Amino acid sequence: MILAIALALPTFGIFLLRYTPTQAVADNMINEQSGEAAVPKETEVQEGPRMGKVYQINRSSGEIIMQSSVQAHEIRMGMRLYTRIDGKAAVMKATFPMQSVVKCRIEGRHRKYLGSIRVGMPMYKYVNGVEDERKAPAQRHRAGAAKTVGGIELVYIPGGPFMMGAPDGEGNDNENPRHKVTVSGFWMGKYEVTQGQYEAVMGNNPSYFKGDTRRPVGQVTWHDAQSFCKKFSAKHGVRARLPYEAEWEFAARGGTTTQYYWGGSMDENYCWYGNNSGNTTHSVGGKRPNAFGLYDMSGNVWEWCTDWYDENHYRNNPAVNLRGPSSGQYRVIRGGSWYDDEYSIRSAYRGIGNPGGRSSCGGFRIVVPAVGE
Repeated sequence: MILAIALALPTFGIFLLRYTPTQAVADNMINEQSGEAAVPKETEVQEGPRMGKVYQINRSSGEIIMQSSVQAHEIRMGMRLYTRIDGKAAVMKATFPMQSVVKCRIEGRHRKYLGSIRVGMPMYKYVNGVEDERKAPAQRHRAGAAKTVGGIELVYIPGGPFMMGAPDGEGNDNENPRHKVTVSGFWMGKYEVTQGQYEAVMGNNPSYFKGDTRRPVGQVTWHDAQSFCKKFSAKHGVRARLPYEAEWEFAARGGTTTQYYWGGSMDENYCWYGNNSGNTTHSVGGKRPNAFGLYDMSGNVWEWCTDWYDENHYRNNPAVNLRGPSSGQYRVIRGGSWYDDEYSIRSAYRGIGNPGGRSSCGGFRIVVPAVGE
């Protein structure tokens, strides 16, 4: 068993906690203070009148609370409402309308969507035909297709099923069981966000290792990374965010099932880590990419994920667009860094980061959802 270890580098504060055998399980309620759930872009189909947005979710009871954006008299008990999950209507009924919020209960045959509903999703009044509606046909891209937004190169990750985690008998307990997960297509940063890109958006460079603006930005908290995503999105008209943990591992593996995305044993041609980094970060893209054309998915700097960390997350969770718990103490970090050994840069390795912590080991890369997916 690997003991809990806090990595405290000089002047950087506590950032990384390696696998710990205990972690409080999140409660069932999600509210607007419980992490940063991404709000899916509204679909391009004809919707019913917008009535509000998802405010709280109780996954055990199926109760959803909507924050209303209309007058109280416009919503009556028993009215059918819905939100969109991958183009399909998740339908619920208003059970207790109040002045500014409405208690709803998801209808039985729509409970299969409950695990995918997120705080902030728009909610609409049910009208005939919405259950037959689908999103506009998705714009299809080939795996590895590239585009540039705001100076950041993005690579298209097509999504699909994969085996997440480590095989039985390998890795840490929190990487088991290996299980099948399906993710939707998305665009991901070809490189970790660089110091130059970060400073262009945020106006500062918090990194310890400087001197080359192509080095990955370091010493960013999870909150800093979120703020970057919001400002970048507003500036360039996209919806940038941090990847979910399942998206990150799918993208890192690039179709492989081996310990590393290049094979079953260490190959220093693909990564900067403790044995070859010279105790510093390096300019992004200096090593070989994975099958999707992504660089530095192992080593250089740890990468923040959106998810709260849960030690037992793999044991009882949805198989589609797997996302972390609704609350927690630590956020997930992935990929390892210039400081770490070869064990910690495996594709399945799950790191734990204090969301307010800073370290020269810690950076991030962005994801932009694909239109229509």
